[in-house]
This record gives sequence, structure tokens and C-alpha cells, in this order.
Amino acid sequence: MASKTLVILLLGALAWQSLFSGNILLALFFILFDLYLISE
Repeated sequence: MASKTLVILLLGALAWQSLFSGNILLALFFILFDLYLISE
């Protein structure tokens, strides 16, 4: 369970980094995958 939280935080960080670098599609992918993991 702790590793899952770590993955969720990592995906969130990747999403922010993608947003700031202007890669909106990649950020959306990370966010959707993040939400999928949270809801599981």
C-alpha cells in the first residue's frame, strides 16, 4: 500500500513537470493513470 502511494505521488510529480514543459497530452495521461490508481 505504501508503494502505491509512492507511485501516485511520482505520477503527480511527472504530470506537473509535463505541464510546465508544455506537454499537455503527457500530463493528461499521467493524471488519468493517477486517478485510475487512486480509484482502484
